[in-house]
Amino acid sequence: MSANYSLLCYTREATGREEANNEDIAYSMHLALRSGDDAEWQPLNENYGIFFAAGVPIAAATAESRRACTAAARFAADPFD
Repeated sequence: MSANYSLLCYTREATGREEANNEDIAYSMHLALRSGDDAEWQPLNENYGIFFAAGVPIAAATAESRRACTAAARFAADPFD
């Protein structure tokens, strides 16, 4: 077992209510953990969000501005892009 772990904060792309991945869920903060540098990311909480916005999105707010991890993007590249 590795003593080196990494934690990833990310959001998902919204698809639709039929797939239970609407904007409320997709744009919440998700976490994943990996052991070592070459291991695969393992989503936590069954890939369900852990932090959710308290407000109701308005039409004037862009999708990017509603993402929980937008601020974290300044510090590192998104490994899923």
